[in-house]
Order: sequence, then C-alpha cells, then structure tokens
Amino acid sequence: PASTHKSFEQLPDTGELARRAFELNIEYSFEAVAEEDSTQRYLLARTASQMPTGTVAIAHHQTAGQGRLSRTWQTRPGEGLMFSVALRPPHLLSVPLLAGVATATALRQWCSVVALKWPNDLVVETPDGLRKLGGIVASVHPEDPTLAIVGIGINFVFDGVAPTDVAIALTDLVEDLPSREAVLIELLDHIDRLQRTDVTNLEGLYRALSLTVGRRVRVHTVDGQIVEGNADDVSSAGVHVVDDMGLLRIFSSADVEHLRTS
Repeated sequence: PASTHKSFEQLPDTGELARRAFELNIEYSFEAVAEEDSTQRYLLARTASQMPTGTVAIAHHQTAGQGRLSRTWQTRPGEGLMFSVALRPPHLLSVPLLAGVATATALRQWCSVVALKWPNDLVVETPDGLRKLGGIVASVHPEDPTLAIVGIGINFVFDGVAPTDVAIALTDLVEDLPSREAVLIELLDHIDRLQRTDVTNLEGLYRALSLTVGRRVRVHTVDGQIVEGNADDVSSAGVHVVDDMGLLRIFSSADVEHLRTS
C-alpha cells in the first residue's frame, strides 16, 4: 500500500512500556533518549555490574547506529524503532538466533511475510529481490562475558525517500501501522520466552524463518575470502555451506549474498 504515514514525532512512551511489561509479567526497564549515536554504544559504555538484566535503551533518533562488522545504521528522527537490550541468556552463542526469531516472529503479528537472512537481517522477499526491513547486532559486554547487548533496528516509515535502494518500511507492507510500543513489547515477550527454550528447538525455529537455508549463496568472510556454495543449514555455530568442491564449511561471521538461480 502507498504510505500516508508521517514519522513519529514523540519519544516512545516508557510509562506505557512499563505498564505493558508488568501486565505480561516480564521484567524490563526502559529508557528513551531523544538522540544518541548508537544505543549499542550507549549500553556498552556502562559498567556491567550496574546494568540490570532487561535494561532497554530506545533512541528516537540514532545518528550512527552500530551494525555488523563496525558498519553504521543511519535513520532520520522518528522513522523506526531503534533500541538495545541487556540480556544474560543461558546460551550466549545462540543470542543472534534468539534475537532473530523473536524479532521476526513478533513482526509477523502484523506482517506475515517478514523473514530472516543470515546472519540477522530482517527481510521481505519481493519480485525485485530481497528488501531489508531491519537488522540485528549482538555484542558481549567487555566486563562481563555473560552479558549480551542486543541492538535491533526496524524501519517503520520513511518520511521521504528510502535511505537505500533495498530498504523497506513497515508502512510499505501493512495498512494499519502498529505503535512502536506495541511492537517492542511483543518482541521482548518473545525474547523472554525463547530464553527458556533449548538450543535445538531455537535452531529449528530460526531455520523455519530463514530465507538463506536452501539457497545458493556467496559468502564474503572477514579475512577477504569468497566462497560459493549451497547454504545447507543454520545453527548457533553459524551458517553451514557446502562449497562447490563438496566440502561442508561453517562460517560464524561473514556476509552472505543470495544468488539468483538460472
């Protein structure tokens, strides 16, 4: 549908968020800031011992959001939901899968076509190819190896031209745009419940939402290697690719490009 929505003018309502969290019996505390370079850096800069599990930092405008591999994620004021949350999960290695499953599942309450592209892009498949709705980054706090800071960005509306050719917003996909508060609470509720599931089940849930598994891919590794093959599986260890020599290779950190099949 054509967008008639304007960007959000107000900060997310932390009082409403706290009330909804209390009603669901999930323990989160909320801070909203008008402008921050990155909610990831905002929480990572704090002393780990003074950061309760469930601390959520939300930015109305994020000027230099932290993406994967030190990239930046830029948004204009009020165009999306940009936040980071402090978690102490039972299985630290599975945090990227947990965050991906929670976010995609939450968004599917409003838009059933949201899916995942490894490592953790929120995407929608269109006739013109994959379009990016959002992204996820996870970091371990330098002072506490049990403390994960998970940053999530979701495009709600573009007040003007989209920032990139592949970007898409929720308002391009749904008639009735949900509030940022409704999406955030739904997402945090899923995170809360998924932390109690075992890794094998979590991997299965991710696999079901993944557009990468079963696709022919080109993998760009951090050290500059390029590997083509078929994405056979995804696990907490990474993406499993059977290369063109028939060797199974597992990549824990890389960029993955989906290739069109002729």
